[in-house]
Formats: sequence, C-alpha cells, structure tokens
Amino acid sequence: MFIKQIYSMVVCFVTTIVLLITLSIIFNAFITLFLPEYTNKEELIVLMSNI
Repeated sequence: MFIKQIYSMVVCFVTTIVLLITLSIIFNAFITLFLPEYTNKEELIVLMSNI
C-alpha cells in the first residue's frame, strides 16, 4: 500500500514536470513565431519580470 502511494506520487510529479517542459517549449515557439522582436532572451526575461 505504501509503495503504491509513493508510485502514484512519483507518477504525478513526473507528469507535472513533463507538462511544464511541454508548456515552456510551446511558449518559446509561440514567442519566436508571433513576437520576433522579443526573441532576445534578455529582453524576454526583463519583460517577464515586469509582469
């Protein structure tokens, strides 16, 4: 029972990480395609910190 709880926690954790990575990749692609003036990472970081 305890092992099953750990397993489900690990699966949940891994799924969350994969989702975050996927979202960040999609977000980067979106910015590169639709906002070419913000492709500079430093500008993007400044932009994000201002939000």
